[in-house]
Amino acid sequence: MNVLHIHLCDSEGLGICLDSVPEAMRLPNAYTKAQIGEMVALADVLGLELIPEFDVPGHSGRLLKSLPQLRCTVDHEKHTSPWTVCAGKEAVFELLEKVVAEICELFPGKFFHMGGDELDFADAPKINQLCYWDICPDCKKRMEEEGLADRSELYYYFVKRIHAMVTRQGRRLVMWSEQMDADKEELLPQDILMQFWRIAGRGRGPVHSCSMRQQLERGYEVINSYYPETYIDVESYISEEKLRSWRWDTRPECDPRDAHRILGSELCCWEYGNEGSYPHYWTSLPSGIMLMADKLWNGDELPDDREYSEALTRAVLGIGVPEKFNLWPCFGGLIPPRTGKFNVYEDTVTATKIEREEVLAVLSDERRFAPNDFRRACAYKARLEDAPLDIPEPGVEPED
Repeated sequence: MNVLHIHLCDSEGLGICLDSVPEAMRLPNAYTKAQIGEMVALADVLGLELIPEFDVPGHSGRLLKSLPQLRCTVDHEKHTSPWTVCAGKEAVFELLEKVVAEICELFPGKFFHMGGDELDFADAPKINQLCYWDICPDCKKRMEEEGLADRSELYYYFVKRIHAMVTRQGRRLVMWSEQMDADKEELLPQDILMQFWRIAGRGRGPVHSCSMRQQLERGYEVINSYYPETYIDVESYISEEKLRSWRWDTRPECDPRDAHRILGSELCCWEYGNEGSYPHYWTSLPSGIMLMADKLWNGDELPDDREYSEALTRAVLGIGVPEKFNLWPCFGGLIPPRTGKFNVYEDTVTATKIEREEVLAVLSDERRFAPNDFRRACAYKARLEDAPLDIPEPGVEPED
């Protein structure tokens, strides 16, 4: 886990202050260039590779609001869901050339991530068409000029333009891969690093021809971030139970002869503007990151014993905690709940009331912790205090 992939831009806006795009694109509290400089310096000390991402052509809602001239030329009274930049207007590529250059100047490293995912949600009710390339006269003209047969080939053209920009900056392009049709005779450049996260749903992409296995068979290197097993947003995705047996090079299934082209995986977390959902990351990410790092380091089955739980507690909270201190029996698992409906897994909590009070006392002792460790300790403490449990003391029969 020596890479940090930062999704800087999405339809809600831009999380970084760039000179190449309008200020109206910025989200509140966007990273300043000075803060990015501090982040880069810290990453250098820690030995981390930073991969910045600017997501296009989809996920461009705020960009199109700020620069409506980059929209496709369609009746926007009828088509009311701006999502995808126009692939026919040269102004789009002129802007992206500046964006790529500015971000690469801020983030030294080997990679640049263009996003490239989710051009459409044609299967979803009450959502208008999000990509207008089929009906936009500018896109049609581009297809005619370039000899492109359909929207899929126009997408490949778009990616190749970004690939050229990134290559000029001396970087390697990374992209989400569910829009790539591995059955096509002419593919994208082989040096693109494909980030696999799903097979596209019907109405959302190639469906049967964008699996991780197919991308590997066509010779691409891949990051395996299959969402049901690497996304930590909610319990229905990654879980302690899944993670124990998961390997990046066997799930999803692939030909063992191609497994060497899977460079690894990443723990993915997403949140856009819903501050009520932020707090769980204070308690789910620390152990989630450690557990995923352990899996990616050696691929072995994760141990299921007290010694491992104690070591994980110390890794998350620092060396100031007492010997044999174990946080996880209070939560009922090594990755605390994420849905917000509950603070602990009540069915699997094994700590007694006395043990829980002892844990709360340690978490309250600021003298034990470094500042960031104490912030995490306070987050764990708050979740436990908000989850009163009727746990009987050892040897005491519960009342009817």
